[in-house]
Amino acid sequence: MAPLAIIHVSGSGPVAMADIVEYERNNGHIPTGAVVMARSQADGFSEDAVKFLVHARNVIGIGVQRQETPDSEACSYVLSHSAYLLSNVANLEKVPATGSMVMVAPSKLHGAANGPVRILALVR
Repeated sequence: MAPLAIIHVSGSGPVAMADIVEYERNNGHIPTGAVVMARSQADGFSEDAVKFLVHARNVIGIGVQRQETPDSEACSYVLSHSAYLLSNVANLEKVPATGSMVMVAPSKLHGAANGPVRILALVR
């Protein structure tokens, strides 16, 4: 369980620091320990955005709507700092940008490094 922040991004490039600044200008700071999702067809988060989220906001997870998270330096950075990556996240348009909680429930897969999860947004 964690606070949920949904950043809406137009375009298909990675979520950049400018997108995070805009989100926080409109919604306040991303809560410590949050899961941050990109509501767009973004191919992930830029490396500077990931470093900011991991260190300044201490996020525990980052997610995108795209089916697969690209293999990149930013993804490796997230994983090496004990946060997790989520991809193929559906229905983000039904969840407000702020004020919700998220529950990420992984399946037990013996010896696997990744696998399916059930993601539930708890909206007030």
